[in-house]
Amino acid sequence: MKFQALYYADRLHYLHVKGDIGIITLWSPVSQVLKKLTEWQLDLSRVAVLGNLYGNGLPQLLRNLLYNPQIVHLVILGQDLSNSRQELINFFQLGIEPVEYCGTPTFRIKGTQRIIDGEVTPTDFLHPIQLHPFGKLTECQHPLQEFLQQLPSPLNLNLPRQEKPLSTFQPTHYPSHPQIHTIYDLTPLLAWQSLVTRLLRFGKPIQLKKGKRYELLNVKAIIEQGTAPPTVEVEQFGFNVKHIMDYQSRLLQAELGEQTYTYGNRLRGYFAHQSQLVDGLAAVIQRLQTDPNTRHAYLSLWDGGRDTVEGRGCPCLVSLFFRLSEEKLNLTANFRTHNAMDAWLENAFGLGGILNYVAQHSNLSAGNLTLISHSISLSEEVMNRAKAVPQPKSKLRLDPHGEVNITWDEQTQEVVVQHSYQGANLGEYRGKTSLEIESQLVENQVISDISHALYIGREIAKQFALQKK
Repeated sequence: MKFQALYYADRLHYLHVKGDIGIITLWSPVSQVLKKLTEWQLDLSRVAVLGNLYGNGLPQLLRNLLYNPQIVHLVILGQDLSNSRQELINFFQLGIEPVEYCGTPTFRIKGTQRIIDGEVTPTDFLHPIQLHPFGKLTECQHPLQEFLQQLPSPLNLNLPRQEKPLSTFQPTHYPSHPQIHTIYDLTPLLAWQSLVTRLLRFGKPIQLKKGKRYELLNVKAIIEQGTAPPTVEVEQFGFNVKHIMDYQSRLLQAELGEQTYTYGNRLRGYFAHQSQLVDGLAAVIQRLQTDPNTRHAYLSLWDGGRDTVEGRGCPCLVSLFFRLSEEKLNLTANFRTHNAMDAWLENAFGLGGILNYVAQHSNLSAGNLTLISHSISLSEEVMNRAKAVPQPKSKLRLDPHGEVNITWDEQTQEVVVQHSYQGANLGEYRGKTSLEIESQLVENQVISDISHALYIGREIAKQFALQKK
């Protein structure tokens, strides 16, 4: 039987296609390994094929082996940079176990973190695969020589080829660190659209008493035009401009009415000092008027005595912090929990109204609005509505870390990256390879935006490509 690859046929190197040995070189280049094996004058007459295994190619490797049952020996050697060596060994020695990954039932190789479909198992191999793990290429000349010399004669196997198609993994959410998400947009509506689509893609499923949620933690949304008013655009998503305007007004009112709590009451008519109710917004305005650079313009809505003990009727909005920066008053609001679909956008517009009110009465210009949501989620009931919310179109935005200009220095044969901001030269980075440039840019934190990083990468690659012509 001749070796025939179902997958990655163009990436494999074939020697004696009727052989019973396959060599896996992990992350080491196949050409480099083959060169060494030839220099060592090893007997490769039984080697059918050589190929890499970076890790993600394991499902294809296993299917190639099932389709070529004449391969009974797998030699594993080379540089292992992703634990793929141990994953392959554990697959055949320990097998797989059922797990849930990204909200979807699937399988994992025992003793590792490698997720794999369960369509191929060790028991599918009609003749057991013999694994022969060696070390790095620099360490395995004599062990390999001894192994090949002592290898028993080939078995006369007559096993059928097995063909199993690759299965498609369908996650309910995509992997990410649940506390690393930051959104930056021009208006509350654009930020909300980004937030909902981010939650749909990365929200982690959790089970609360009230039902299933898809949650992210400590999400920060920065709105550049913090006091932007609601426009008719919000109505296409089920919001009402008049209702939002009324909500803005209510946030500034101290009266509690018949409700357990209101944000306006907690801000302006709930807490007392020396038996006198404190208007928190008025106190903040007075402090800002006295000292615009004060860092005491902070309000807490959380009543540690009542809210911690009773645990019901507690505010989701727990603090406001007003801070002057670059001659504008900014507001940072912290939410304990946040309903992303129905509450977040109204909250953002309401807080924009508070920012505008405080800025005007403090004789300051209003700046950014930042919402930090410690737990923000979508419920199962709103998922169809959430999926109808479009991701806002990305717009070119200047990197706040500065601009770069990329050129080629003919004299030194180097790529030159000049870093500047508003005309001021901040630094210059040079290198003969893209890796040299990358290391310098990362070390000096020149880039803060992913789109900017991709652009710089393209421009550096273009400069190197032009020199090769």
